[in-house]
Amino acid sequence: MLNKVIIIEDDNKVQCDSVEEVVKTLIDEKYYELDEKETLLQEICNEEKLLMDEFIKSLDIRRMFELADYFLQYSKIIICGRGISYLIGESISSSLAGVQIPTIKVNTELNENVYSVLPMIDKKTLILAISFPDYYFMTQKIAEYAKKNKAKIILITDSKETDIALYADEFILVGSTTRLALNTLSAPMALANLLTSAIKIKVESTSKKEFCRL
Repeated sequence: MLNKVIIIEDDNKVQCDSVEEVVKTLIDEKYYELDEKETLLQEICNEEKLLMDEFIKSLDIRRMFELADYFLQYSKIIICGRGISYLIGESISSSLAGVQIPTIKVNTELNENVYSVLPMIDKKTLILAISFPDYYFMTQKIAEYAKKNKAKIILITDSKETDIALYADEFILVGSTTRLALNTLSAPMALANLLTSAIKIKVESTSKKEFCRL
């Protein structure tokens, strides 16, 4: 992890605590014209690289495998989110289907999706809640309900300071800030790929051990 990041622009220095803060500073404070298309796109590209660099530096590989174990332990897995959070959840669900791990996807923007899944949430349920800005309230409500029903909750988000974090048992943090949109999919999708890859490795390793015992 980086301790401090210094932005030097026009002989002015701005000190930031993280790459995520760098990107937000560039978005909030740097003036740019939309008609300077190539310059703007290059700046967005540079900011995407900063997010990916920070994600890779902060990645704990052993932690990925620890979290992967939960997906093998629980008989019911519910993945919930809205907007890009739901898209990330769809990607995870699709990858897990490839190793015969069934999941239930919940688009928290659709009331019928939300209410249909509530009766099955109990202590045998793993909730993977995905919540990025604007931190949709119904995703938080599912996490709160799941907590009361003793489900295990893993949260993928960009900050431990979000309200939904109060209900999470485990966190996976990744930056998502970008220009011209509320969130970027780059680093969060990379995280989704690494998490599902860790789960697949665990599944294949377990299957091989069981076969060798025959």
